[in-house]
Amino acid sequence: MGVLKKTCLFEEDGDYIFIPLSRTLTADEMEKLDLAVWDAYASINPIKHREKIELPSCSPVEREGLKRSKKKTTPQNRVIARLREFGFPEHMLYAVPRKWERFGEILIIRLNEVPREYESLMANAFMEVLGATAVFADHDGIRGEFRTPELRRIAGKKSVTTHLENGIRYTFDVTGIMFSSGNIDERVHFSKIDASDETVVDMFSGIGYFTLPLAVYGRPRKIHAIEKNPQSFSYLKLNLEKNRVTNVVDPILGDNREVGPTSVADRVIMGYLPTANIFIPRALEFLRPSGGIIHFHYTCKKKERETIVNKAFRDVLHENGRVYEIMDLRVIKSYAPFIYHCVADVRVG
Repeated sequence: MGVLKKTCLFEEDGDYIFIPLSRTLTADEMEKLDLAVWDAYASINPIKHREKIELPSCSPVEREGLKRSKKKTTPQNRVIARLREFGFPEHMLYAVPRKWERFGEILIIRLNEVPREYESLMANAFMEVLGATAVFADHDGIRGEFRTPELRRIAGKKSVTTHLENGIRYTFDVTGIMFSSGNIDERVHFSKIDASDETVVDMFSGIGYFTLPLAVYGRPRKIHAIEKNPQSFSYLKLNLEKNRVTNVVDPILGDNREVGPTSVADRVIMGYLPTANIFIPRALEFLRPSGGIIHFHYTCKKKERETIVNKAFRDVLHENGRVYEIMDLRVIKSYAPFIYHCVADVRVG
């Protein structure tokens, strides 16, 4: 919200943490801060049902003598300083990445402008500064039907990692399975959905990207998680055990056009890119005859996001004698130049 007083330190006193602010918050802002504190708490404390704990909350107070913070260097600057100690060529320091992805103890970075002979020095500096055990170069994005990452190992031996996010543990092999950090808001969104007593079909479950937060926090009766990729499916089953939701989730290996229970779902998740259009008729088969909600992922220009959804659903549903309404449209992340990954929540009647 832009109200953190960055020149002062957070302070701990008994059971309380004091967050320095630059001004007094409004009631709405205090409510947002309460929610943010809950999300931070849940991310490090796996909790199955929110109502069973006393939620942390915030109150405004006046406090004198705040401790001033010292200016901190960025991780990139610390990597550059370490590279100088390694004797890395000064004229190549401009190529040190400003951004990277971290999954557990594994880093994935882009080194497009770094000559091969300097890559190991770069990787070692990143490992020392960030405490990683392995570094991979992302040199060709995602490929194929299973959206397999094209990575090249630079340092370390480990490729299987456990990534903790919002209190959920995702274990996977970074060399064979894509995990989009840009989808975090949508995964958190699924942890906040009240699916009490619902039956859900996740048509493209992967390792449990959306199945796990819904199973852990949403209180569904049953989730049928379908996955076609055998490698992803093996990690899906492992993640169900690690997050203790094997009693809630039914993992199903196979093509969702051929497997999965029909006419049972109150909610269907269609998390496939660049578009899941051709799977809409199958999603309707999974829904109960009385209808339900479809979470539809697709890519488009921002100004076309509603038009694309209407075009995808109108003809298919009318052919099946069904009606629909768009409940919500969300822009998740940039997918390509001027193209965005979007999600539509569509209620089918």
